[in-house]
Amino acid sequence: MAAMLLPFVSLLLLTFGFSLADHHEHCPAWKDWKPWTDCLWYPTQNMYTKIAHACGLHADRNLTGVLGIPGEEKPPPMCGHCSFKFRCRRRDNVKDCYPLDGQVDVCHDHGQICSLPKLPHLGCGYAFINEKLKQCFTRPDTPSYVRLGYRKMFESIPKKHCIEKDGMCKCCCGDYEPNEAGTECVKPPAHDCPAFGPPSEWSECLWFPMKDLVKHVEDHCHVHPDADGYRPPVATPPGIHIPEKCGYCSFRVKCMKRDKKDGCLWVLNNHLFTFWLSQLFYSELRLGKKSCGHDDCPTCGDICTMDKINGSCSFPRVLQERLWDDFVAKSKEKHMPHWKRDGYAKVLMQLPYSSCKEVGDKCKCCCHPYHPNEDGTACVVKDYCKRVHELHHHDHHHHHGEGHHSSSSSEDKDHHKDHHHKEHHH
Repeated sequence: MAAMLLPFVSLLLLTFGFSLADHHEHCPAWKDWKPWTDCLWYPTQNMYTKIAHACGLHADRNLTGVLGIPGEEKPPPMCGHCSFKFRCRRRDNVKDCYPLDGQVDVCHDHGQICSLPKLPHLGCGYAFINEKLKQCFTRPDTPSYVRLGYRKMFESIPKKHCIEKDGMCKCCCGDYEPNEAGTECVKPPAHDCPAFGPPSEWSECLWFPMKDLVKHVEDHCHVHPDADGYRPPVATPPGIHIPEKCGYCSFRVKCMKRDKKDGCLWVLNNHLFTFWLSQLFYSELRLGKKSCGHDDCPTCGDICTMDKINGSCSFPRVLQERLWDDFVAKSKEKHMPHWKRDGYAKVLMQLPYSSCKEVGDKCKCCCHPYHPNEDGTACVVKDYCKRVHELHHHDHHHHHGEGHHSSSSSEDKDHHKDHHHKEHHH
């Protein structure tokens, strides 16, 4: 199911700031594999605890309400080829080399199709949950070796698919998809997708209005819109005044292109993060994304100050829901095959979206993975997106100004902090 497998992957990353990368020749050899877990399943916190235990780590992260499914306190039986076993191995800490590696083994014995309740406002858009977690690693202070490891992690995990039938979401994972009747998981023919070419350079920091953002992507990547794809509304909603770049909402992209082919719209991530425009507009393109922070422009990491809309600061959520409703309607109108609909749904969440706090007569806003701090003066990383050393040293970060995360903080400094704290605590 769209929420069943990738949240497991996200659990691995949330457990240890995970990386499967081994891209440096000087990295030490891996030690022996630890034992397999049993088949992992909901509730989310239970899965997280078992994964952490499998690697001998502390399970001290509260994931309540972050990765779950509606009614997960009484989850459905394992299903859809979505459950899997996990095992871990370790190595000595060396700069640029993460000390943990993981492996998954899908539990195919549980292959009956999954039936899930629809999500509030999102229907069967469980992919929004997945992308929400993936966006945790678009932070400007995330070292490139972490992004590389994240890509390898996601490439090791099968795809997933959901369709809506009779008011429920019918879902399968891995190489299996729901049949059109929504009664069983079937394995469709494999698509021999063309390879992507080399990545371009990073773009400038992109910014709204949407029509300008789209034009900059098209110019930077030398592409034209896909006439058969989904193109979201680009007009700025009435009443919204676009401020200077702020709130970690601006971002850079780099492009990778390939030849078009049916069945190849949705692809796994490149060495950074697949950006939603790459699949919504251009089926032959995928993009890397990186948020812009203080080192990219003077205001990029400052909290956004915006006027209320209809006396409320809830307009970002309302706009997101309208975008999703528009997509659902257009996908039905175009009779999109579900491989294409799945691809669009999974990447819609990549559009920078904000959460706002009411402060006086203004709204103070930040874009995911940040949100406003208590008094609305700065953008801080959401708890479930923090890396391990940040969780263990919350008080230290709070004392030294929790809102100001360097947008390109020295990777060496980040490496040393990561390795020191992993050695100390684990």
